[in-house]
Amino acid sequence: MKLALISPYYTNQPSGANIRFESIAESCGRILGDDLIVVTCKGNKVKGEGRVLYIPNSINSGIFGRVLVYVWLSVFQLYCVAKGIRVITDFNPVILSQFFSSTQFQLIHDARAFSKFGRWGNKERIVMTFLWKKIKKIITVSHSSKESFVKHLEIPSNRVIVSYNGVDTTLPIQSSVKDIDILYVSTFEYRKNHIQLLKALLLVETSLKVVFVGYDNGEKYRIDEFLAENEIIHKIEFLSGVTKEELQILYSKTKLFVFPSLYEGFGMPLIEAASNGVRVLCSNLPVFEELMNDSATYFDPNDFHDIARCIKRGLCSIFERDVAFDLSPFDWDEISSSLLIDIGLLKNR
Repeated sequence: MKLALISPYYTNQPSGANIRFESIAESCGRILGDDLIVVTCKGNKVKGEGRVLYIPNSINSGIFGRVLVYVWLSVFQLYCVAKGIRVITDFNPVILSQFFSSTQFQLIHDARAFSKFGRWGNKERIVMTFLWKKIKKIITVSHSSKESFVKHLEIPSNRVIVSYNGVDTTLPIQSSVKDIDILYVSTFEYRKNHIQLLKALLLVETSLKVVFVGYDNGEKYRIDEFLAENEIIHKIEFLSGVTKEELQILYSKTKLFVFPSLYEGFGMPLIEAASNGVRVLCSNLPVFEELMNDSATYFDPNDFHDIARCIKRGLCSIFERDVAFDLSPFDWDEISSSLLIDIGLLKNR
């Protein structure tokens, strides 16, 4: 039995969604070989075994381009129904075949649509909620997101499959020099809460080296304005376009990883930091507590005084460890095998 793994949004740029797509494709390719079909836009390279089909690279070309992709995928997914090929896709709006096929699975990375941090306006959210409610199967990346889908879509819990994101579990790069006091890896957008972290840093009297890694998603100017309006004693560095190997080096040089986000569907940088032995301070979000358990120190992301207290305490006890982090749930090969079992392509071990 075959699997088609579809993402018209995939690019070779580093992001949580892109890393998941290429990692699942690579791991499933080792398991399924030529029974895996990877479907993405022209111009992107996907590692691993399996066949690759390229669809028109028009996903960002306005309404006409999106309609072209929709039509192409509609025909392809009907073909998959006829041939008994299972489908995992992250394309929205939902393809009609998913309303009647229980072998076509919609991957939704988070339940942000039901929060104030959603990408869509009210009309779009109403339409997407209606479509998601009608499809047979949803895959999401955390139990916290699953609870949101079950609640807001009013659907049975067995219609939502949880498949964690993972990390590269090969040996991390080790560095004897820890010259980065605080590292934060995220896009620059409102929900990532950079301003509260900067306010907290105003309360830290010792000069620190703070590194922000990520691309601008519309909010970087607010950070620049804040820095211009306030006297910051810390050395602050902004990096973008960082490769996976360069990011590993940054983690290896870091004392504290601080993640003050207001909303996440998962939080892959947390797992990356913890897997590299970096002490983690993060928001007290249910999804973070689900992933990190007792292996992190939690703060209220809306209270910069609380963030500052945790940073000061973390820097004073940098060589103390929280509870050891369990990496086993975040191995891509194990995640892929479990996913193939959940969608009926492999037998339960």
